[in-house]
Amino acid sequence: MDNKTYDELPERILAPILDQSKRQELVLSKLSRWSEAIEAFKQAVKIKSGYAEGHFNLGVACLNLGDQKAANAAYETLKTLDADLANRLLKLISQ
Repeated sequence: MDNKTYDELPERILAPILDQSKRQELVLSKLSRWSEAIEAFKQAVKIKSGYAEGHFNLGVACLNLGDQKAANAAYETLKTLDADLANRLLKLISQ
């Protein structure tokens, strides 16, 4: 399935999938298992491309692994979804 197909799924189907993904992301991030967290974040934003928190968390995880380029890519996507989260990520990138 491509992103467009996932985004077209009814919310009643997407919600449980995203909830599970969010729990996984949280656990992996708290354990500082950044590589695994990145994969979870990528899966979440693949399921729902407009998931702003997922893009933000992806950027943060990338920064924690020193991947500035990927963090910048997450920022660029986030700018179109949530200006406040984009600005928060930009501040972290700029540190």
